[in-house]
Amino acid sequence: MNKTIFYLFLLWLISFHAKAAKQNKSGWVSDNNQHIWRVEIVDDEFNRMKGLMFRPYLFPDSGMLFIFEHPKPVNFWMKNTWLALDMRFYDAQGKLITHYPSALPCLSLVCDLYPANGSVKYVLETNAQPKNISQATDLSVLIIDDEELITF
Repeated sequence: MNKTIFYLFLLWLISFHAKAAKQNKSGWVSDNNQHIWRVEIVDDEFNRMKGLMFRPYLFPDSGMLFIFEHPKPVNFWMKNTWLALDMRFYDAQGKLITHYPSALPCLSLVCDLYPANGSVKYVLETNAQPKNISQATDLSVLIIDDEELITF
């Protein structure tokens, strides 16, 4: 009985987040290592605050790209995030300014902050990569909703 309830809850949670993801813009982002990620794009305060909270999974080579209207200092945290993530902070020119490989999930009341070392325009969160392949570089291309192309 308890297993059934758990699996029903998990199914509901996955479908809820799949519906929420459809409401966000989507796109593609590539770095100078020619790694390409399919990303959900969040560019409003509500979705930036929610981020990847309560997500039970993240597909390989996918992630979330946070876009700020104007570059500014930011702090991120892993509150209610269930997955270890790589966090990459970029300036308006797509230059990597801060990288936190394997930021750990936080389900407690108080969570560590991950500050950027400068003003940020973009933050890319992806599945945490093994340390030997987690080499972050500058952004090279960003495509939003298959319409808007930004090159760095």
